[in-house]
Amino acid sequence: MEGTKQKNLPKKVIGDFVLSIFASSLSVFTAQLVVYPILGNRIGETEFGKLLTLMGVVNAISAAFGNTLNNTRLLLQRNYEQKGIQGDFNILFLIVAFLVATSTFFIALLLFSLPIIDSIWLVVIAVLICARSYYAVSFRIVINYFEIFILSLVLSVGYLLGLYISKVVNSWQFCFLTGETFAFVYLLFRAPLFKEGLKKTELWVESRNKYIVLLAATLLSSSLVYMDRFLIYPMLGAADVPVYNAASLLGKSLGIVTIPLTGVILSYYSKMEKMGLKTFLLQLLIAGAISILAFIMILLFGPWFLSIIYPLYYREAQKILAVSSLSSISFILGSVIQPTTLRFAKSYWQTIIQASYFAIYVIIAIALMKANGLYGFSIGTLLANIYRLLFILFL
Repeated sequence: MEGTKQKNLPKKVIGDFVLSIFASSLSVFTAQLVVYPILGNRIGETEFGKLLTLMGVVNAISAAFGNTLNNTRLLLQRNYEQKGIQGDFNILFLIVAFLVATSTFFIALLLFSLPIIDSIWLVVIAVLICARSYYAVSFRIVINYFEIFILSLVLSVGYLLGLYISKVVNSWQFCFLTGETFAFVYLLFRAPLFKEGLKKTELWVESRNKYIVLLAATLLSSSLVYMDRFLIYPMLGAADVPVYNAASLLGKSLGIVTIPLTGVILSYYSKMEKMGLKTFLLQLLIAGAISILAFIMILLFGPWFLSIIYPLYYREAQKILAVSSLSSISFILGSVIQPTTLRFAKSYWQTIIQASYFAIYVIIAIALMKANGLYGFSIGTLLANIYRLLFILFL
């Protein structure tokens, strides 16, 4: 019986990878290739640049806090199962949701001068994204990626309906609000973690401390995903944000598709005590081959594709397409192999990696952007991502 399980494990891993790709591809296709281009053509380049930057802030904050809680729960799940206890994490989520709501509100109101009502809608979106990011761990714990696929489908349907609603009410926030509300309602019915209640256990201190350590690294990592918008918006202006977004779209879309695979990897690593060099090298070889193939495909078909979905920006975007795509793919390759570090190395290495990467990214990108505009910024991000990849490889 045990032998049968071992034989079926590779098939299950492959199946989970496929489901994870489909799930993330669906939501990426809906958001990046349908929702954002339609909103961009609807509201104009300056407002679209502001939208992209605001949603970058929301996603960086919400996903960082939510995904860190997700990973903390997954990494410590065995401890709770061994003791036969439940708890802690709903309390942690309420604390996290309050922090997300407060920070989002003041950033929207003070830094972007959004009206109070628009800031409130943005807060609701941020909290819902945070909830989705954490409570989806219900399906990762039992390694049920079909449920994650359905969640992505529900989210995508909500986005599409939200496109219509946002046009009717003349507020782009309702596009994302509708999608995230759909996903949250689905989780309410399907995620058992809501039923754990609000109680502390003997593992509260360990879980809280583990979360805090991982959060520092994840906040830096999540911020860096959208750092291009955070730097370009104040330094080059809102109009240049959509240009870089268009140029890096295909590379980043691959990243958004690929990075959930790290969740699959971490789900299986959480069941392992150690990993051999052969397994790691195989993982690296596969990820490297996929990255090279993806880069070639972007070079061949990227200009044509961008001319269709972003006709207003593709001429300028084409000038930095190769560099920005290579930069995104370097970041992705590092993210795919990073779960090895997350699972088998000391937690503080995550913070060291991300802190040094953050510093190098900001310093080089700003310096080169001042000298050569968007092209210089693209070179700077490429150099920073190569540094991060090498750090992870040789850790």
